[in-house]
Amino acid sequence: MKHLLLALASSLLVALLSAQCTPPSGGLEGKVAQHAAYSVEFIPELRIAEWVAYEVTAAEVRGSRYERTDDFRPDPAFLGMSPGASDYRGSGFDRGHLAPAADMAYDARAMSESFFMSNMTPQHPSLNRGRWKSLESEVRQWAVEKGALCVVAGPVLTSGLEELPSGVAIPEWFFKVVYDPAPTPSAIGYLFPNAKCPNPVSAYAVPIDRIEALTGLDLFPGLDEALERAVPVSGW
Repeated sequence: MKHLLLALASSLLVALLSAQCTPPSGGLEGKVAQHAAYSVEFIPELRIAEWVAYEVTAAEVRGSRYERTDDFRPDPAFLGMSPGASDYRGSGFDRGHLAPAADMAYDARAMSESFFMSNMTPQHPSLNRGRWKSLESEVRQWAVEKGALCVVAGPVLTSGLEELPSGVAIPEWFFKVVYDPAPTPSAIGYLFPNAKCPNPVSAYAVPIDRIEALTGLDLFPGLDEALERAVPVSGW
């Protein structure tokens, strides 16, 4: 009976989270796809995503058992538009995940789909393997502590961005916003330059409305304006 009650509670939490993790609105006019564990808006002209949105729950983090597949490939939802696995070759940039593979380790399909190239952006190796990775780990720990979180991550897309030889735009900045909808809503945003970030992760925390001003996105429609304007603390 105890296990049944825990399972029901977990299901109710996931249902509540899904109802409140609404995708961003505004920004550029792209194409949206829903995959097993994340949604993505892809900008064909730039050959990268404007954002990905996903949920992280304590049950998923604790249930992680699938290894990285590393099966980088075009996203079938954007055939003829999505980059290929070799489009970053020799560029000096990593194929940086927006929705982390480690967050998808609870399910084989979710893990594999995290390697769709629509989920990749050209990230400086020092960022991808440094503070960006550190924040991904922190978000998983927060999910364990809080039960469930909504996350939106993406590049800041501006005019005149440089491109890889394959035509993939190279962002100058990346953002991630984490939202805890219940019981008392709270949220925190981060903004990183696409370069080596020598300071602690907390140094890159910014008000959410600053990220929205840079991107033109309404990251969590309906989020309280006071939360968006709040000067963030170092973390949760």
